[in-house]
Amino acid sequence: MAHVFICYDREDRDFAEVTQAKLEKAGHETSMDFDILAAGDDWQTKLDLAIRNSDAVVVIMTPEARASDYVAYEWAFALGAGVKVIPLELRATEFPPRLDGLHRLDFTEKNRPWDTLLAEVTRADGSSASSSIAGDPGTPGAMKQAVRAVDSLVAGERQAAIKTLAQTDHPAALDALTRALEHPIKDVRIAAAGLFPDRTNPRILPGLIEGYLDALETWMKSGAPGDPPAPKQVFDAIPTLGASATPALLNTLKSLGVESRHFLPRRAILDALGRTRNAAAVPALQEALQDKEAGIRSEAAEALGQLGVATGATALRSALSDPVWHVREYAARSLGLLRDAGAVSALIECLRNDTSSVRATAAKALGEIGDASSVPALIAALPDENNRVKAAVVAALGRLGDAAAISHLRPLLNPADTGSLTDLDMEVMAALVRLRDTESFDAIANRLISFRSGSYGGDVYKELARHGEEGVNALLRLLSSDSQSRSTQSEAVKALASVRTPEVVNTVRAWKRKHDIQD
Repeated sequence: MAHVFICYDREDRDFAEVTQAKLEKAGHETSMDFDILAAGDDWQTKLDLAIRNSDAVVVIMTPEARASDYVAYEWAFALGAGVKVIPLELRATEFPPRLDGLHRLDFTEKNRPWDTLLAEVTRADGSSASSSIAGDPGTPGAMKQAVRAVDSLVAGERQAAIKTLAQTDHPAALDALTRALEHPIKDVRIAAAGLFPDRTNPRILPGLIEGYLDALETWMKSGAPGDPPAPKQVFDAIPTLGASATPALLNTLKSLGVESRHFLPRRAILDALGRTRNAAAVPALQEALQDKEAGIRSEAAEALGQLGVATGATALRSALSDPVWHVREYAARSLGLLRDAGAVSALIECLRNDTSSVRATAAKALGEIGDASSVPALIAALPDENNRVKAAVVAALGRLGDAAAISHLRPLLNPADTGSLTDLDMEVMAALVRLRDTESFDAIANRLISFRSGSYGGDVYKELARHGEEGVNALLRLLSSDSQSRSTQSEAVKALASVRTPEVVNTVRAWKRKHDIQD
């Protein structure tokens, strides 16, 4: 068990003795100044030795202790010696700067967290910087110095120490960095997590989260213009950590609460939970779908889609009735990603009666789900006045593969040789190719040949290359023609790269020579 030195002001001796009794009852050894000092002793030497030999120093902080030079000496010496310092706030006190960065235990209320204190002391057992790492004769001198500097009172020295340990290929360095992940000083935890060599270790995530929250709080206080800092390190860690990242994220989400000042970090943590692809995140995301903040609800809806877990679909269906349109939009998008057949009727209702953004997203989701029963509703939505919605409906009909849609799509091809193409035009052509309407291929080739302005990208070229001889011939016509657009021809060349017949290879080479492009 741990050996604990209790640091206190004389005014608080009664409480110090209570603390001593609690620790000893839990099996820990304790010492206080009156236990080790006698008349005539070299008090400084004996105190220094007692503190160095301790695993932790509990500092009972009160206004009187704050003003005491003796108390300040004891905890400052402990920090310098690398002994874990646990501040216990007995009465409301303004902490000295050196202590303020440490996690304090609030004993000012009637219900005092004794269990938390005991847990902190237990974690400190054997973890001081003066342990076997610094004393091991096989440990390089520079690393011993770095281990001691992790507990320096100077922030710059702590940061340099973590960097040195991270760059040192020695088992003791990794051990020191591992312990630094749970260091009482926050900037040490953050630095250790950022530089920890094993990115598959889930213990790095709390420090990465703290680093993001710290940067965000600094940005908010500064009032700086522009976008807030992004949780890049947190997001970068998720693909490697996977499901093991979930507990730390859930703990952070719970600790943030629902205050408006936590809006941005809550959204970031919800986003990160979606990236874990762990079903254990579903309950927290479902709960967030009921949040009073619409931005939190929409983030939760998007995260449930990212998560890819079917159990989240029921809550997403309910979110299609949310009073805020962008929550409904994210819910529809996620239901499409989950390919939830149970949402088809609700998505059709959104397609008929919602805002244009939700109608477009609902149409796309219906195409992704692939339920043929939605074809009549999609065909009925083709006259939609909004071109984004109409394009999404066309794309969905192309994905569903029902030939009944062909006669409704052909009139949208607009055979007039205007030379101008919209995104909707490109979607119509791609859908007709997907539906294998070979009778439309000549008209499609003519539209691409006559292109002069607008949208020349899209899937139509790839779809033509995939759909047999008729589609390939349409692309070859485009390459062999006097097309007014090199851009459309370049797209055709890219699409034909997977077709290796002699005719295609020769036509593509001839086009490249004509335009002085290296093969």
